[in-house]
Amino acid sequence: MALVLITFSISLFSLSIFANVQRTTSDPEESDAVVCRLAPQGAPLLFPDNLVAPCSKCWRMVQFRPHAPKKPRRVCDECIRPEIEEHRKTEGVKYIITPNTATDLALYFHRKGRPQ
Repeated sequence: MALVLITFSISLFSLSIFANVQRTTSDPEESDAVVCRLAPQGAPLLFPDNLVAPCSKCWRMVQFRPHAPKKPRRVCDECIRPEIEEHRKTEGVKYIITPNTATDLALYFHRKGRPQ
């Protein structure tokens, strides 16, 4: 089963898979990938302290939280879609988030005035 870590990446695709996120004791450093949001040049980051690095597939810049695991490859939410679909057909996909990411999401939605 593929283990995919969801970092703070608000997009329609990311929100659609949050319904499948599981509370787990899995080590985030053992994830197959960290799904990240694209960071277009000149656009503001979602959080001012976000870090930026290239997507491991398309090499476009992605943003992620400083506490995101270091070991897994970082993949933008556009590039990860076909990979997730392939794993769904064969071995399945397990989505996880870290407690820090859950806190970041709660704060983000609270500041935006949206229900959690």
